[in-house]
Amino acid sequence: MEFEVLPSGVAPILGALRGALPPGRTDARKVVLTVSVPANALAGRHTIATVRFGVAGALRIQVPIELEVTQAGEHKVLVGELAKSATHYVFSPRPGAWLTFLATLLGRMPPDSHAWIVSDELPAFVRFEGPLHPAGAAWRIELTSPRWPD
Repeated sequence: MEFEVLPSGVAPILGALRGALPPGRTDARKVVLTVSVPANALAGRHTIATVRFGVAGALRIQVPIELEVTQAGEHKVLVGELAKSATHYVFSPRPGAWLTFLATLLGRMPPDSHAWIVSDELPAFVRFEGPLHPAGAAWRIELTSPRWPD
């Protein structure tokens, strides 16, 4: 089965945009999209790409891939002795109704990722929680400064 990723232009898609999935039931039968979310991305649900699946000479299936970015609140962080406000964002992949059904049924629905950004004068990364690979464990990556109040 062949696939082709058609970016919508909302966010850059990194990696291979086309390829073939091997026959059989293996973990290699996955299409993994890496999305570079721009710093000025607006909250909401956006179609970031459409993935077209098919076999030569047969009908091709197009699946929209959406990313929902929501603001989940503000958290206080300490930079030295100064208290700053970090905005908590949640990134939720939405692979379309059909793939969501199949991914949920097979236990392969990608989990949400969380990022905290301080946007005082210039945006600055504070913390990330989520998987670094679709089948991987969730990681927490944070800076040693700023620190979170107890």
